[in-house]
Amino acid sequence: MNEAKRLVLMPGLDGSGELFAPLLPLIDRHFDIIVVRYPDLCSFDDYVNHARACLPDGGPVALLAESFSSPVALTLMAEDRSRIGGAVLSAGFACSPRPLLSRAARYLPSGLMTCMPLYRLCLDLFGLDGGDYPEARALSLRLMPSLDPAAMKHRAVLLQRIDVTPLLAEIKSPVLCLRAGRDRVVPAKHADILLRGLRDARCVDIDGPHLLLQARPRECAAQIIRQLAV
Repeated sequence: MNEAKRLVLMPGLDGSGELFAPLLPLIDRHFDIIVVRYPDLCSFDDYVNHARACLPDGGPVALLAESFSSPVALTLMAEDRSRIGGAVLSAGFACSPRPLLSRAARYLPSGLMTCMPLYRLCLDLFGLDGGDYPEARALSLRLMPSLDPAAMKHRAVLLQRIDVTPLLAEIKSPVLCLRAGRDRVVPAKHADILLRGLRDARCVDIDGPHLLLQARPRECAAQIIRQLAV
């Protein structure tokens, strides 16, 4: 897909795009990169429409979607099959990975989403699986004060109702699933759901936590380049 070297990066729950920082210098010479940044939006369809508006005009593009953005990317691929030439999903899923946690998030005060002690605890236990990833941890902690807690809560609650599994059969472009071997947020079975539902998909397991692009940027970059920069 030589023409599809324009790569659109779609962020996880933070919505900022800032967490792509460790990955960017490893892939930027291979792609013309556009980073999606989400405002606080009302519905899943609003996130799809916002991401669609960020796609460049003319010619094919490729998508790199992290966690929260994976069902957004899958929806775009199903709706605009001629424009999107392929995708990489990191810690991806087509339906809610933790519906009970998403339901519980509805009742949490928004401020707890970015309360530093709780944020640090969730980052270490879930985002980084208790592993030793000092650069990924430092980046996430630096980003925290700039995050909108209400938007974070809203996105977490939205995940409860997401299910784009019926769209998978409509997607013809190749998809690479990067599955984190130590993911405590997205169970391993969700990559299997994608592999069964998509026409052209493969999965690469990388030993790392849910924040795979941040904790294992070199391994992820190598797979992204192999999949999309050919």
